[in-house]
Amino acid sequence: MSSRTTQRFVSLAIIVTLTISIWSGYLYSQAYRLSQESSIKLDEAKKSLEEATQLIKEASLKLDEAKQIASEGKTKIDEANRILSETENLLKDIRRQGIIYINAVSVDGAPQAMYFAGEPLIAIRVRMSIASPSNLPIYYESKVVNPVESKINFSGATYSFNEYVKVTDAQPSGDSPLWSTQPTSLGTEITELYIWIGLRSLPFQRKQIFLSDPKTNMTVGVELKMELLQAHTNLVLNQVKVHIIFEFKCGEASARVIDWGPRIIR
Repeated sequence: MSSRTTQRFVSLAIIVTLTISIWSGYLYSQAYRLSQESSIKLDEAKKSLEEATQLIKEASLKLDEAKQIASEGKTKIDEANRILSETENLLKDIRRQGIIYINAVSVDGAPQAMYFAGEPLIAIRVRMSIASPSNLPIYYESKVVNPVESKINFSGATYSFNEYVKVTDAQPSGDSPLWSTQPTSLGTEITELYIWIGLRSLPFQRKQIFLSDPKTNMTVGVELKMELLQAHTNLVLNQVKVHIIFEFKCGEASARVIDWGPRIIR
């Protein structure tokens, strides 16, 4: 091989070597750049993921807070509704306080002979049914018959109620009359009351009328003014007039309510 050929070969080898070195450096630099970019993008992706995770945690906390607020809000609404309901019920009770209805008045049983302080009476038992819409007890006086405004009539004339009639206060038990008692208070928890009404024989005898053995058939009319007065006051809670007739025929006596009112039944 000539020296010129050798020199050309050496030059070519150097060129190839330099070319390879340059390309190798370029490829290495490109690979390094891509590696760095990938690392940066990976870091950015990691950071974005961490930020997203943090946002999710914050959103979860906000959601929990919202649920807590909603729960507390529902509790407060329920409490407010309960208080409102109790207040409405209390207002209803206040409006109902003092309302008493007389639902029924009737003669309970046949007239019977009795005595009070040695005085003979022809007496009947009158039953009253009362009610109240109030959930709270209402108290009223046991003296329910107003003798001043009550009347008795027979033989076509009207006479003094107190002179011819003896009447008891209202009593829870109808077993026997309590002709002489101190007035007391009764409550609406007692729904049935009894009043005994006795025709006094002696005033009738002074007019030659013998109730136990009348010579002729006769009718005695009694008009009772019943008032339910609030205990310890003069407030009238309810009042009715009750018309009762006693009939004496052939030695037998009977009695019945022929009318009463005004009727406000509940």
